[in-house]
Amino acid sequence: MKSTQHTTSRSTVSSTPNSTLLRRPFLSVFAALVVAVLSLIPASALAEVRFVRGQFTDRVERGQPTGDAAAARSTGRITYWFVIGNSGPATQVTVVWRVNGSVSRRQTLDVGSTPRWRTWASHRAGRTAQVAVEILDAEGHSVHTETLAQ
Repeated sequence: MKSTQHTTSRSTVSSTPNSTLLRRPFLSVFAALVVAVLSLIPASALAEVRFVRGQFTDRVERGQPTGDAAAARSTGRITYWFVIGNSGPATQVTVVWRVNGSVSRRQTLDVGSTPRWRTWASHRAGRTAQVAVEILDAEGHSVHTETLAQ
């Protein structure tokens, strides 16, 4: 679109369409409003933490589970190895251990910003105890629950 200018003794008048002149201030105000609203939202609320997979084991070597649930049950030292996907900034998850229905331990673990973050938590429990883990996101919402079969 062609723009022309005419100079008079008082001011310069532009024949640029009004929509262009009005759009720029509007966009600036809109962008500032979006930034202000997003700054009020905690970073953890923007993150989407999701459970990918997990398993009970008796030990982890080189970041991978090497035993299975039966081995964990036989030793009494139970490890829950899992993969969490995190599409937002680095955050934390909490592993809640329940033994015979009562909370016996809470472990907070760091989770990086990646689709597949491997981590694990361990707990000693009796060989005949009923053991369950629950994974909570940074806001305390349940992401996954699993029970070790007896």
